[in-house]
Amino acid sequence: MSPERPQILVVDDDNLLLKIIRNSLDDKHFEFVPAVSGKMALEVLKSKDYQIKVIVSDMIMPEMDGLQLLGLMQREYPDITRILLTGSNDIAYIAEILNQIGIFRFIRKPINPPVFNKTVNDAVEYFHQMAADREVVQNTLSQSVDALMKILEITNGVAFSLSQHVREYAIKLGKEIDAPAIWNLDIAAQLSQLGCITIPELILERYYWDDTLTPKEESMVRNHPQISLSILRNIPRLEHIGNTLIAASQRIDKEGFENGEAIAIHSAVIKFVTTFELLIRKGRDRDQAIEILEESKEDFPAVLIEAFKEVEVIQPKSKVIDLEIDKIKNGMWIEEDVKTKDGVLIVSKGYRVNEAVRNRLVNFSDEGEIEYMVKVRVSR
Repeated sequence: MSPERPQILVVDDDNLLLKIIRNSLDDKHFEFVPAVSGKMALEVLKSKDYQIKVIVSDMIMPEMDGLQLLGLMQREYPDITRILLTGSNDIAYIAEILNQIGIFRFIRKPINPPVFNKTVNDAVEYFHQMAADREVVQNTLSQSVDALMKILEITNGVAFSLSQHVREYAIKLGKEIDAPAIWNLDIAAQLSQLGCITIPELILERYYWDDTLTPKEESMVRNHPQISLSILRNIPRLEHIGNTLIAASQRIDKEGFENGEAIAIHSAVIKFVTTFELLIRKGRDRDQAIEILEESKEDFPAVLIEAFKEVEVIQPKSKVIDLEIDKIKNGMWIEEDVKTKDGVLIVSKGYRVNEAVRNRLVNFSDEGEIEYMVKVRVSR
């Protein structure tokens, strides 16, 4: 069986020219997909019925011309090979366009069928070559990301646990809103807490639980996205991930979000799901957390809030263990009444550990008034 023919999207508002191109294209090797406007072309690209490898667009069209369409595709569909169809004889102008928006080649009117088919065939080969290169790069990046996540898991299990939930939420929400470049969103969400490797777990737990931090501790937490950027800027192809994490620590770029800019969308998603997850960890249920997000001064885009209502809440995993008092951390839950040898209640079951509780337990333990092992619930 012969391999499936690559689909070639041809965009032109002139139906006669589309017919000429259809008749010129070698239908034994290519499948012709027509579109009479930029808007229709974008609908084809979003459709799951098509797997476009090459787009050929006329330069002059109403509403959205070829330069606008191919420029948009460079941002949103960079994998597709782009060809410009033009009747212009201004080579210098065409060369400038090629450089500005990354067009593979241009085809001059009137159509010369052999030249047209040769150019399209070269574009398909270029598509496959770039796909193979991307696969190598993605495999290398995946290994780098895995290594960074292992380091985070070893050095700060609290931050690692949060990053896993942020990642799962971000992917689900990203798909709900049809976010661009989901693979990049996945990486950014995974690495969202990378900078926390410089923060002691106890300080991070206190931050997660809204406990009071010293100015120095607040600075450590506030600067963790900058730490992430300093790490990622040294890894080829991950610099933009660092920029996304910086953006996620700042006010949401609503204009960029509405214009479909990937960093603006990814950073807004990460900020939204991180805030949601921290609210859940602090004991809020889904409805309470969403209500808080709706009223937040962060002014999250309404589309995120509405789409997230379709996302299933991740239930925190935990287990009950017997733990030495000096290893108990903020945020753990006491799973049995802690009493002195004389029966005086020190901490009741169900109490969340904070700094005051830890100090109380340590003090009574040092005096030999309570057992050294306490039953607590911890995150897994």
